[in-house]
Amino acid sequence: MTKDDPIPAINDRDLKESLEDQIRPASVVLIPAGMYTHLNNSKWINAEIKIAKAFPKPIIAIKPWGALIFPREIIKEADETVGWNGSSIVDAIKRLAN
Repeated sequence: MTKDDPIPAINDRDLKESLEDQIRPASVVLIPAGMYTHLNNSKWINAEIKIAKAFPKPIIAIKPWGALIFPREIIKEADETVGWNGSSIVDAIKRLAN
Protein backbone atom coordinates (compact mmCIF):
# COMPACT_ATOMS: atom_id res chain seq x y z
CA MET A 1 0.00 0.00 0.00
CA THR A 2 1.10 3.57 -0.61
CA LYS A 3 -0.11 7.04 0.28
CA ASP A 4 -2.11 6.97 -2.98
CA ASP A 5 -3.49 3.49 -2.20
CA PRO A 6 -3.84 3.42 1.60
CA ILE A 7 -4.86 0.50 3.73
CA PRO A 8 -8.64 0.74 4.24
CA ALA A 9 -8.70 0.84 8.04
CA ILE A 10 -10.99 2.70 10.38
CA ASN A 11 -9.27 1.77 13.64
CA ASP A 12 -6.12 0.09 14.98
CA ARG A 13 -7.67 -3.40 14.87
CA ASP A 14 -8.62 -2.98 11.19
CA LEU A 15 -5.15 -1.71 10.36
CA LYS A 16 -3.51 -4.64 12.16
CA GLU A 17 -5.74 -7.09 10.28
CA SER A 18 -4.90 -5.38 6.97
CA LEU A 19 -1.19 -5.64 7.75
CA GLU A 20 -1.62 -9.33 8.55
CA ASP A 21 -3.46 -9.84 5.24
CA GLN A 22 -0.54 -8.24 3.38
CA ILE A 23 2.25 -9.99 5.26
CA ARG A 24 0.69 -13.50 5.30
CA PRO A 25 1.31 -14.24 1.56
CA ALA A 26 4.64 -12.36 1.39
CA SER A 27 7.95 -14.16 1.06
CA VAL A 28 9.81 -11.45 2.98
CA VAL A 29 8.95 -8.20 4.75
CA LEU A 30 10.81 -5.03 3.77
CA ILE A 31 11.15 -2.37 6.46
CA PRO A 32 12.48 1.03 5.37
CA ALA A 33 14.51 1.97 8.47
CA GLY A 34 14.27 5.69 7.73
CA MET A 35 10.49 5.63 8.26
CA TYR A 36 10.81 4.51 11.87
CA THR A 37 11.03 7.95 13.45
CA HIS A 38 8.71 9.82 11.09
CA LEU A 39 5.11 10.65 11.98
CA ASN A 40 4.81 8.05 14.74
CA ASN A 41 5.35 5.27 12.22
CA SER A 42 7.33 3.37 14.85
CA LYS A 43 4.11 1.96 16.33
CA TRP A 44 3.11 0.38 13.04
CA ILE A 45 6.59 -0.63 12.02
CA ASN A 46 6.87 -2.46 15.35
CA ALA A 47 3.51 -4.09 14.57
CA GLU A 48 4.79 -5.16 11.12
CA ILE A 49 7.88 -6.68 12.74
CA LYS A 50 5.77 -8.54 15.30
CA ILE A 51 3.42 -9.85 12.60
CA ALA A 52 6.35 -10.89 10.38
CA LYS A 53 7.91 -12.83 13.24
CA ALA A 54 4.57 -14.48 14.10
CA PHE A 55 4.06 -15.93 10.60
CA PRO A 56 7.30 -16.27 10.45
CA LYS A 57 8.65 -14.18 7.57
CA PRO A 58 12.22 -12.95 7.08
CA ILE A 59 12.70 -9.22 7.61
CA ILE A 60 14.95 -7.06 5.45
CA ALA A 61 15.82 -3.67 6.91
CA ILE A 62 16.58 -1.03 4.30
CA LYS A 63 18.92 1.76 5.39
CA PRO A 64 18.02 5.20 4.04
CA TRP A 65 20.21 6.50 1.26
CA GLY A 66 23.21 8.28 2.77
CA ALA A 67 22.04 7.88 6.37
CA LEU A 68 24.70 7.46 9.02
CA ILE A 69 22.24 6.80 11.83
CA PHE A 70 19.32 4.39 11.66
CA PRO A 71 17.09 2.77 14.28
CA ARG A 72 18.71 -0.09 16.14
CA GLU A 73 15.25 -1.45 16.91
CA ILE A 74 14.77 -2.38 13.27
CA ILE A 75 18.32 -3.50 12.59
CA LYS A 76 18.20 -5.77 15.67
CA GLU A 77 15.04 -7.52 14.44
CA ALA A 78 16.07 -7.80 10.79
CA ASP A 79 17.37 -11.00 9.26
CA GLU A 80 19.40 -8.87 6.88
CA THR A 81 20.17 -5.17 6.48
CA VAL A 82 20.85 -3.61 3.09
CA GLY A 83 21.37 -0.16 1.64
CA TRP A 84 18.79 1.74 -0.37
CA ASN A 85 19.87 0.15 -3.63
CA GLY A 86 17.69 -1.90 -5.95
CA SER A 87 20.19 -4.66 -6.59
CA SER A 88 21.02 -5.02 -2.88
CA ILE A 89 17.34 -5.29 -2.03
CA VAL A 90 16.64 -7.81 -4.81
CA ASP A 91 19.67 -9.91 -3.84
CA ALA A 92 18.54 -10.00 -0.19
CA ILE A 93 15.02 -11.01 -1.23
CA LYS A 94 16.43 -13.85 -3.35
CA ARG A 95 18.59 -15.05 -0.44
CA LEU A 96 15.78 -14.98 2.13
CA ALA A 97 12.64 -15.86 0.16
CA ASN A 98 11.39 -19.38 0.71
